[in-house]
Amino acid sequence: VNDVDWSPDGKYVVTASSDGIVSIWDAQTGQEIRQLIGHTGAILSVDWHPAGDQIVTAGADGIVRTWDARTGKEIDWLFGHEGPISAAAWSPDGEQVLTASLDKTLRIWSVGIDGLLKQAEERIIRQPPEFTPEERCLYLHECGE
Repeated sequence: VNDVDWSPDGKYVVTASSDGIVSIWDAQTGQEIRQLIGHTGAILSVDWHPAGDQIVTAGADGIVRTWDARTGKEIDWLFGHEGPISAAAWSPDGEQVLTASLDKTLRIWSVGIDGLLKQAEERIIRQPPEFTPEERCLYLHECGE
């Protein structure tokens, strides 16, 4: 087991393992409730959402995944690190996930609806558009000679 976390209500435990499987366990009986399968390498970090309804996982495949803790279904995945992710944790309000990678970067991901709406709004109202020279050439046909 590479990492472990308790559910906020203390009824369940989630574990991350080297075989790429995340397991949710009943803390009272020790019985495995379900497995979260989707990563292609060792899981290095798990964290239970403050509301108790989601789990975030991260690992050697360099992908962050969020899961519905009740059904075990994958909600979303986030990619952008260029190496294995050694840690993932929810913000106290559950709107963001902080990750740390062996690529020597930290990332803050907006995953709650409020964070996603804010990101979308920032992209929509960005004036003027901040294009790179390559984007100016590709989208606006303003290519340097």
